[in-house]
Amino acid sequence: MVETAWRWVLVAGLALLGSVTGVAPAGGAEGTQCTGSFIIVFDPGLSMEPSTGRHYSESPGTIDCQGPVNGGTPNGPGTLTQEGHYGITDPDSCQDGGELDGTDHLTVPTAEGPQKIDSPFTVVFGKISNKNGPVGGEFEGRRFSGSFTTQLLEGDCISRPVTKAKVNFEGVLHD
Repeated sequence: MVETAWRWVLVAGLALLGSVTGVAPAGGAEGTQCTGSFIIVFDPGLSMEPSTGRHYSESPGTIDCQGPVNGGTPNGPGTLTQEGHYGITDPDSCQDGGELDGTDHLTVPTAEGPQKIDSPFTVVFGKISNKNGPVGGEFEGRRFSGSFTTQLLEGDCISRPVTKAKVNFEGVLHD
């Protein structure tokens, strides 16, 4: 039960971030493959007690896209930040999982100049993944969709709320 609760927390972190690694968005639409990572913060934190709160990136994470971004040719890694809320339908807990929403803010340098994209997203967390980390999930955004895994950095969901996790993502940037 403790391990299950811990996994729910990790999934929540990943979902919030909404990241990429070659997973096509829902519906099979094609687009540009992107990967990256960032540190997500949960305030007040996810625990066994149901709660609501906000999530945000601690500082800009990285995003690397392998194809056109708004018609421009990427010439290096860009940045990704995100922010939003968890427990949007009802309070979330490590044991029961939950849902969150937010917006990814991407900036990708291209030969044609920096391309800035804001992509509102939603996540329902609770899916366990053995890919690149102990917990993972999927995110669906207006412009950016994909999957993620998380690694807890602060808190364990049992003795202390999870307040920080590393999110590794892969996804598709689409029009």
